[in-house]
Amino acid sequence: MATVLSLQQALKSNALRWWLALGLAVGLSALTKYSIALLLAPLIAFTIVEPKARFIWRRKEPYLAAGIALLIFLPHLVWMKVTNFITIDYALDRAAGYQHWYDRLLFPASFLAGQAARILPVLLIIAPLIFPRRGNAPATNAFERRFVSFAFLGPILLLVASSVLFGLWLRSIWGMPLWCLLGVFLLARSSNRAGDRRSLRRCAVIGATVAAAMAVVFVMRNAWFAEWRGRPFRNQFPGELLANEMTAAYLARYGIHPAIIAGDAWIANNIVCYSRPVPVVYPTVDYDSLDLDERHAPWTSDADLRMRGGILVWNADRDGAGLPSLLQDRFPSAAIEPTLVVPHQGGLHFALVRIGWALVPPAAQ
Repeated sequence: MATVLSLQQALKSNALRWWLALGLAVGLSALTKYSIALLLAPLIAFTIVEPKARFIWRRKEPYLAAGIALLIFLPHLVWMKVTNFITIDYALDRAAGYQHWYDRLLFPASFLAGQAARILPVLLIIAPLIFPRRGNAPATNAFERRFVSFAFLGPILLLVASSVLFGLWLRSIWGMPLWCLLGVFLLARSSNRAGDRRSLRRCAVIGATVAAAMAVVFVMRNAWFAEWRGRPFRNQFPGELLANEMTAAYLARYGIHPAIIAGDAWIANNIVCYSRPVPVVYPTVDYDSLDLDERHAPWTSDADLRMRGGILVWNADRDGAGLPSLLQDRFPSAAIEPTLVVPHQGGLHFALVRIGWALVPPAAQ
């Protein structure tokens, strides 16, 4: 949003402060999400195809903004090069899944269907601002509407096109940044009378109704739907109970809190989230595996775990109650503990969670 606003104001006023803001917004956005590239591409395309915006390329301000963005992102770019672009490999691994020719159509269609279900409540709430007065002239001029169209539709079309062309499996969570301009896009095409009191009152009523309905659905989902489908949701995983049990055991034996939690990514991440003080997580490459790879966790390592001490965790149902041989070979000092058998949160009717774990003593002990 900051990137779009800065460019819009820069095109409108050509003021230096907005170009500086644009460079700052792009640089910080790139540090947060690489998907900012999906926004930058259509914005750049707009300044090329739009006659009223082409003038910027004859001025120094856009290049200054680009230099600021690159300067902010440069340390991370160096880190990416040192780590052989591990973050890019991770994203591509997460998007892998193409097997059949029809996946190129199935993946984007499934993604768009899931996104439509998620934005439907928003569309219902703002409908009174959009539809009643479609016969009136839009509140914005044609230039602004084209700009917002490029900013809003461009990233969506690029992401879907990448799925079609390369067979990428688009995860639902990746769609979250795409819709921040949905309201602006729709309002740009609405009447300048869209914000009258009557429409706003209708929005408030619909909004309250949608919020209440979603709250009811959320409660029903957590209270009954999990039982109906026969398996718990992830938010019912007993991470807090595991963290308390394991931390207390480690503290009692070694007199310090565990520095690192290593092992099955889902289990380890849950324990870290609920532990105080917060330890370092050393997760497996994938969920439901024991593939610990230092390249995917450059903030720690096997040597770090052996030096500082911590806890190894794994799924006892899948990997057995004993210390798996892979972990035993890498951490020979690990002391195995009795398997923890605990219930899911609010789900006594589900199968119990069985977690294998072992304590890795700090090198000083």
